[in-house]
Amino acid sequence: MISQLTLEQVVALLGAVTGVAALTWNIVRYLLERPKIRIDAVVGRDQFAPKSQGYRSLVIRVFNTGRRPTVLIKWGARANYGQGVHDLDIPNNGFPVSLPVGGEPFRISEFDLSILKRELAEIYFLDIDGKEWKLPRMQLSHLISRADEVRDRLGDEK
Repeated sequence: MISQLTLEQVVALLGAVTGVAALTWNIVRYLLERPKIRIDAVVGRDQFAPKSQGYRSLVIRVFNTGRRPTVLIKWGARANYGQGVHDLDIPNNGFPVSLPVGGEPFRISEFDLSILKRELAEIYFLDIDGKEWKLPRMQLSHLISRADEVRDRLGDEK
């Protein structure tokens, strides 16, 4: 026989159910409302580059497609030189930079393609929360190939 629930037990049960539901909702909302960084890069002519640079530019654009603004504190690259992956020495002028939701992309133009070597393992950005956002490997591989083509055409050193 099912026992009768008292009013206190019904209220306690209702409180427990709504408390768990509210906690679950807040966790889901927290996980969904984060910044989401998208990195896009191209080897080619940057409209802001000096004309003498021609097509020797690496242009990196960083977008925030998430639901919360963030701050980028640095960018960098890592290369694999046989004994592990090492950070490359890249100046971080202009950092930190605020990256609003859905706003204009942050743009970096490197006028020297020497960073794009076969040993390059990754290009990354670090946000204020300590999360690293990386350029996808396939796009990085394409950039390196494109930089090799440009250097061959222009007679530059690899």
